[in-house]
Amino acid sequence: MPAPRIRPTPTKNDSTDLKKAQEKYTEYKRLEQQVIEFNKNAQKTLAGQTRRLRKGRLEEIQEVISAKAKELGYDLVIDSSQDVLLPRTPTVLYTNGKNDITTMIIDILNKDAAGKYKPAEPAKPTSEKPAAPAPTNE
Repeated sequence: MPAPRIRPTPTKNDSTDLKKAQEKYTEYKRLEQQVIEFNKNAQKTLAGQTRRLRKGRLEEIQEVISAKAKELGYDLVIDSSQDVLLPRTPTVLYTNGKNDITTMIIDILNKDAAGKYKPAEPAKPTSEKPAAPAPTNE
């Protein structure tokens, strides 16, 4: 028969340490809950801002498309984009591109764009011949 284990009797320090550990654990859980709530609120705020910005941009695009379609005498403009965020069957399954005004619309929308949002102008070729390389003395 194995010898019985003798457990030391808890001391005042042991109960104080246990109480401190429980208080720290409670504080940890409270802070963890605050972090979770903060993240939820941040996600909600970000989603709301994204919706507002997207809505404003889409309204601007719609205005430009409407104006250009009226100017060109179009009765109808069809969305042929394929959104990667909302995959769907495209509305236009084929076009020869003859009446595609996408480039015109993008140019109008980008005319006031600055910095990295505006496509760079292509470099213009120069008519000068490049200089011959300098001779090397090897």
